[in-house]
Amino acid sequence: MIQRNIYIVLLAILFFGVEKALNWKDLWGLFGAPHFWALAGLPQPYGYLTQGFIFLILLFVLQNGLFDPYLKMIEEREAQTTGKRQRAEKIKEEAKQMIEKYQQAIEEARLRATKERELRGLQADEEEQKQLKAAKEKAQEVYLTSLTQTEREAKLASETLEGSLQSLASVIVTTVMEGQANSGQIRASGRG
Repeated sequence: MIQRNIYIVLLAILFFGVEKALNWKDLWGLFGAPHFWALAGLPQPYGYLTQGFIFLILLFVLQNGLFDPYLKMIEEREAQTTGKRQRAEKIKEEAKQMIEKYQQAIEEARLRATKERELRGLQADEEEQKQLKAAKEKAQEVYLTSLTQTEREAKLASETLEGSLQSLASVIVTTVMEGQANSGQIRASGRG
């Protein structure tokens, strides 16, 4: 407290010293005047020493009772404001970092999803190729089986037809011969 009010004490000492110097007759006697006020042509004031000390006491009271608490409150508000501003900037920076982290995580998730989609697409293409290959193999197998069966049936039909051809030929020959014989009889009967 003394350090904050040291200037008031120094003012009081200075004021008291100046007052004594202005009224010191021995100093002013060197100039041929009884004191400063007579040298300046002014009447010597009375009570200014008391007024000066009242002023200094009032300054001391106002300084410690009003100005210091007010300035302290202003400094505390400034410190709080600065602290809040710093905390807000820190929170803002943390939020910015979190947003960047989330955006990076979203981008990574998007890339993973794209890769997963591509992988699933490739797997689906591979599965489709496998199924197509299996279907082609099965169709080829069915085709070969059908071809073999058709060839067997054709061979069997051909063999059956060849076996039947002999008997059919003899039936046809017999029928034709009988037809010619009957036709000869009919001609013969018609002539007659």
